[in-house]
Amino acid sequence: MAAAVRELVPGGVDGAVDAARLGVAALGAVRGRGAFAALAGGSEPVGLRGIRVVNVWVGADGPALARLSALAADGRLTLRVAGTLPLREAARAHERLARGGLRGRLVLVP
Repeated sequence: MAAAVRELVPGGVDGAVDAARLGVAALGAVRGRGAFAALAGGSEPVGLRGIRVVNVWVGADGPALARLSALAADGRLTLRVAGTLPLREAARAHERLARGGLRGRLVLVP
């Protein structure tokens, strides 16, 4: 996995979010002094090469999701969407974010 990322970004990426529990396999994609966040509970990899490593505990909360869904359905929770792009245009979405001035989020869809 890290080799595939480094093939695209030879120096390594600035940071990675590991939602797939890859651990060390994903950490190798991060450049020295980058950042790495593991989203699933478990042991986090050692921060090699000065990489800052954090473990963010994420858990299912059905009742909270139901409350948020109800607020959205009632129109009391509005989501500001600046635009939608196909997933294959993620780089274009990143460029738009970097330019700034967006009011809302960009949504990537399959």
